[in-house]
Amino acid sequence: MLSGLVMGRVFLAAGATDMRKSFNSLSGVVRAQLGANPLSGDLFVFCSRNHTRLSQLGVSSPPVVRASRSTPSRF
Repeated sequence: MLSGLVMGRVFLAAGATDMRKSFNSLSGVVRAQLGANPLSGDLFVFCSRNHTRLSQLGVSSPPVVRASRSTPSRF
C-alpha cells in the first residue's frame, strides 16, 4: 500500500502488464495507453498476466513518484 498519496482517481489498467517493466516504463504506459499524466495525483494499478502480482504507481505529497509491488495469492 502507498501511504501519503495525494488521492485522486484510481485507474486499473485493462489487460496484462509485464511486471518486469520499470516504473519509468509504467509511466510511459500511463501516458500512451491511458492518456493520463502519471504526476497528476491519481493512482494507477497494473496487474500481471496470471493475476498474482500488482504494481501501483502514484504521486505522494511532497511531489515524489511512489511505487510499490504486491504479491497476494490471487485477484
